[in-house]
Amino acid sequence: MQLIRALLIAAAAVVLLSGISVFFGSRKQEKKSAARFLIATIGAALWTVAIFIILDLPNASADFVHFIFTCAIGSITLCDVGLLAFLSYGYKGGKILTLLFTIGGAILVTLLAYDSSLFYSSYDLSQGYAHFVVDHSCWYFYALIVYFFLISITFSSYLLRRIEEAKNSGLKTGLKVFLIGLSIGGILALVFNLLLLTSQPSLIWIGPLATIVSILSFYFSVYKYGTLNVSSKWMKAMSGAILVGVAVIIYLLAFYVVSSIARG
Repeated sequence: MQLIRALLIAAAAVVLLSGISVFFGSRKQEKKSAARFLIATIGAALWTVAIFIILDLPNASADFVHFIFTCAIGSITLCDVGLLAFLSYGYKGGKILTLLFTIGGAILVTLLAYDSSLFYSSYDLSQGYAHFVVDHSCWYFYALIVYFFLISITFSSYLLRRIEEAKNSGLKTGLKVFLIGLSIGGILALVFNLLLLTSQPSLIWIGPLATIVSILSFYFSVYKYGTLNVSSKWMKAMSGAILVGVAVIIYLLAFYVVSSIARG
């Protein structure tokens, strides 16, 4: 588990660095759009850190477990709202939808902060990480699934619209790369961080790692295909550090897989 936690820290650093790189490297006319992407990366990084903490809670108090779990839900909500704002602004109804999902997400997170029993009835720390027993009889669990499903469908729809409207093949390809990464991240996060939270609690790290793939797929599309107007000199300077971080992530993940196979 220590290897997985190191992997998550490296992933959080890389995704945050990619958001900072895009924001500070973007041209003046792209600053607002880049700022929305930066918000999404901050949310993804905070979510990853929250999962990092959840995977090592041997002696935590009930209040602290509740706080960290609430932070996890709140930060992934921030990530999704940031992505929706980034992809939908400029389209009719985009601002309204972003506002509605922001309010809806804030309500869900506030309710969870007030009463943890809405989501989980108990938890177990005997294995060193938090094993939550999800209350499937409560409406809140299904409300979260519906919320994240709807917001994912919404920002994916706007991305598909951008792909259709792309005027050159390079831009269209870059947006398709982002769509693939976004789809992978969304599906794996929904499966491992909600649907399988009770049955496979030790695998919740897969969701944040998949979300990192989504964010990095966009960074790659900016760097390779120019999906945002960003300074090439800035991107080249920052990409070296990001590539080193990605290399570390790949190494740690490969080492974990090989170690797991060797153990049995």
